[in-house]
Amino acid sequence: MKDMKTGKQIEIEVLNLKFLIEKLEIAEQQMKDGTDDLHFRLSHFRKRVANKDKDKYDKFFFGKGVNEIVLHEKPNELPVVSQKKDLWLKKIYRKIVSSTHPDKFVNFPVESLKKKYLKIYQKTVTAWEKEENDQILLCAYDTDIAITNPKALSILQEGNKQKNNRLQDLQNLLAYQWYHIPEKNRSKTLENYLEKLGYEFTTAEVKKVVDLPRKRKVGTRPKNFIKKRIDK
Repeated sequence: MKDMKTGKQIEIEVLNLKFLIEKLEIAEQQMKDGTDDLHFRLSHFRKRVANKDKDKYDKFFFGKGVNEIVLHEKPNELPVVSQKKDLWLKKIYRKIVSSTHPDKFVNFPVESLKKKYLKIYQKTVTAWEKEENDQILLCAYDTDIAITNPKALSILQEGNKQKNNRLQDLQNLLAYQWYHIPEKNRSKTLENYLEKLGYEFTTAEVKKVVDLPRKRKVGTRPKNFIKKRIDK
């Protein structure tokens, strides 16, 4: 009975993790889009700030102060500290990569399934290298590999906690909030914000900048995935 209860809790935490990751991916993209657009608007206002005030303007909007706008940044690429994995987790990892390895799907007729398992394989290998054990367990769930070890529960709970905190942090950023401000309210919102900072721009000037069309960069294709050798 206890094992059944633990198994159900693990499944619930996996589904929560899946939901949070999807929400995070959307929020990250929205924050990036909001940042790019807000940076574009603020750059136009910066051109009209007196030279003596440019340092103040830059520090407030683009610096590292408490009240600044936080722009999207690349995460710090710190070296991954290799940790000794538990045997049960290593077995799960091997099961995933052996069942989803691209070599097994070279002549597979269903393209959608082929792409699905390639994606799972890539995520699993990346998660292993980055010590993202919760992601490994999610990949196991997506490949119908049983997760029965009770230790999985605490891994998933911690992963959910971290991702939920990250989501809340994103939602508190001005760039994220800017993305969600309705178009009709953006001029007034930005005008009020600039006014509180002591910058004087007329309603017409602010509206003109907010209404400026912005060219979007054409997306680039991701780098080709380099197949990695399965650990023996």
